[in-house]
Amino acid sequence: MVSILKLRAGHKLYRSASSPKLLLTLALPQENTNETFQWRGSFYGLVVGHHQFYFKNSTKTPSGTTFVQTEDFNGILAWMFGPTQSYGKKTSAEFKSFNEDLKARVESL
Repeated sequence: MVSILKLRAGHKLYRSASSPKLLLTLALPQENTNETFQWRGSFYGLVVGHHQFYFKNSTKTPSGTTFVQTEDFNGILAWMFGPTQSYGKKTSAEFKSFNEDLKARVESL
C-alpha cells in the first residue's frame, strides 16, 4: 500500500462509488503535487472519468486554501453523467457532500 502523498503516475487506485453498480475498478494517478491531484478511472472502458482536485491560494481568506474538484467524462456512456441525467445529478451530489466533509475536517484541525 502506498501513502496518498507518494502516489505517482502508474500507481493503481481502487475505489467504489456509493452505488455498487458503478464500481470503478482501477484509477491511474496522472499528477500528484501540492497544487493538484488528478487521476483517470474507467468503468470497463464504457465511461472514462478524468478527476481533478486543485488546491489554490484563497482570494477570500488570507493564508487559506480554495479547493476545486472537477471531473470530465468520456466514452460511449458518458452522456449518462450529464448534469440533467440521474447519474450526473447523483455524482454532483456526491461531490458536494465530499467537499463539505473535507472542508469540515480541514477546518477542525
